[in-house]
Formats: sequence, structure tokens, C-alpha cells
Amino acid sequence: MNSSHSEEKIQKRFESIKNTPDSIQSIALWVQHHRSSLATITSVWIHVYKASDDTRRLALFYLTNEICQNTKLREKTDEFTNAFFPFILKAISISRVSDIVKDKIVKVVNLFEERRIFSSDQLAQMRKIQEEEIAADFDHSSITTEIENFRECTILALKGHKMLCHPDFSFTKYFKPKITDRIEGEKVIEEMESCLNRARAFTKLCDEHNERTGSVLGFVESAKKFYSIQLRDVAVVEDAYQKYFSGIQVVKRELLEMKRSGVYPGATPPRTLRRPLLWTTSISVTTKRIHLH
Repeated sequence: MNSSHSEEKIQKRFESIKNTPDSIQSIALWVQHHRSSLATITSVWIHVYKASDDTRRLALFYLTNEICQNTKLREKTDEFTNAFFPFILKAISISRVSDIVKDKIVKVVNLFEERRIFSSDQLAQMRKIQEEEIAADFDHSSITTEIENFRECTILALKGHKMLCHPDFSFTKYFKPKITDRIEGEKVIEEMESCLNRARAFTKLCDEHNERTGSVLGFVESAKKFYSIQLRDVAVVEDAYQKYFSGIQVVKRELLEMKRSGVYPGATPPRTLRRPLLWTTSISVTTKRIHLH
């Protein structure tokens, strides 16, 4: 089970999964039977998970739930939970871009906690990833390249489709004049086979492009969330600077008014300042009254 051929078999097994109890239970038993290749199985599992759409991702996550619960509750072993744990963390992180998958995974993690399938520390790590902002995993530097590549592939696919659907094109009219003898006929057959191979290659390209559509849509959704978070943070910073600027303006006006009026509220008089005359006279009068008595 360690050869590349075995990895291909494992991949095909996971790619064939359906979101039904029979399919999930069948593959779960198969995985448990091949526990000697658990490291390879978990590695291929996350590889298939990354390349799958939401429906298959849910089925694959339910598969890990089935395997981990069966082995933990019935066999009383942590062998499978520990093997799948790091890949479950990756799957949770990947699936945060899809609200449908994310919500279903939350329910599965709740089951893990209720039935004590994973340790409290492992569950805490799962919860932490679920609560983290998606912006941390988003590579905004590649958004232009991703969208531009997808756009170019779409243009090529549309051009190819237009050529194949051209109403004036006829294989009979095109090839019949060329068939004059056996040698020419063989050349025509070779040319037709070449055309068929190109058509098959184009069809394959279109299929890959269709599969890529889901990935690009998920990428765009991640971009929307990322830039929404960035906009929120920028708005907070802008508001703080606006308030800071307003405060500076108020202080500036107060300082200008102090400079104009010469009055500085709350300032301590300098020691060299002469005492007011009225205060001095009052002291002198009081002193005289004391002497008179």
C-alpha cells in the first residue's frame, strides 16, 4: 500500500465517495481494514479534500467522523483520531470559505466534544481555527493572477466552442474532394484522427475549466471577506485619526486664544511677579489695627 499505484487506488476510492450512509460506512470499513497504511491514507484524504467541491468535502468529513467514532468508541483506540487530527485541522481551515460546509463541520465538532472522541486540547485547536478570521489564510497578492488566468481560459473555451459549432463547416465537403486514392484516403484518416484528438483535448480542457470555476468562486468569496475585514479595520483607524485631528484643532484654538488674551487658565504665577497692590494695602491696614489695639 506504499506504492504510487496504491496511492492512486486510495485517491480513486475517496473520489468515488457519495454523501450517503452506505457509501461512507463502506469506505470507513475499508480504511479501518488497511490501518497499516494509515499515514498514506490520511495524506491522500486531505489531497482529495482540497480538490473537491462542497458536496464531496462534506462526505469526506463525515467519513472521518465515522472512522474516528467507530475506532474510539468500539475499539477504544486513539490510533485513527491522532492520525486524522492534523488533517482535520487543515480541512476545517480550508472549509471556512463555504458557509454550508463550515456549519456542518461545526455540528460534527460538537459531536466530537459530546462523545469525547478527541482530547480537550485537540478540540480547543479545532474551535480556535473555526473562530479565526479568514483573512489570515488569504493570499491577496494572487487575486489578479487567478482572475486573469480564469478569464483567458474562458475566452479560449468560448472561441473553441464557436469554431466547433460553426454552421457552415461540413466534414463531408471538406474531406471528400481530398480522397482520390488509397494513399490520400489514409492521409485523410490521419488528419481526422488528429482532429478528433484535438477535440478530445479541448473537451478535457473545458471539463477542467468547469471544475476550476468552483475554486475561483471560492477564491472570490474569500477575497470579498478579506477586503471586508480590511475595510472595517481601515474605517476604525480612520475614525481614530479623525478624532485625534479634531482634538488637535480644539487645543490649537485654545492656545491661540490664550496667546491673544494673555490668560492661561490654571497656570501658577511666577515667583518674581509682584503681589497685587490691593492685597498689600489690605495687609498694611490690618497691621495698623493690630498696633492700635
